[in-house]
Amino acid sequence: MVARQLASIVFFSNLTGWRRWGSWFVKHSFKSLPVAAGAIGMGCIGFPNHPVYEITNRCNLACIHCHTSGGDIKDNELDTKEAKKLIDGLAKIKEFRMLVFTGGEPLVREDLFEILRYSKSKGVLTYVKKK
Repeated sequence: MVARQLASIVFFSNLTGWRRWGSWFVKHSFKSLPVAAGAIGMGCIGFPNHPVYEITNRCNLACIHCHTSGGDIKDNELDTKEAKKLIDGLAKIKEFRMLVFTGGEPLVREDLFEILRYSKSKGVLTYVKKK
């Protein structure tokens, strides 16, 4: 695992011109190995496959670096019942131990905590990530 991560870091540093990767690796690499949901990896390197559910495009901000422009609910946004049906399907896939909820801003959904509780009740670990 460490050798694979080291190879990924070297490849990344060659692509980006990052010349201080060696000192970073010595100082931080082993501290970052244990991560969420029982996975082992630095960031997404070595992270197990997991679905990411963009629960909404809505956002109460207008950050220049973000693809989300805020506004109203989009036509393709799942309602609460449809979101629970999606979670039911994902919970049947044993390789998916976690589900990442992202957006826009997930907290603008009034039903977010209901959906998170439902996901937890199905044995799926949840993580909410604001972009």
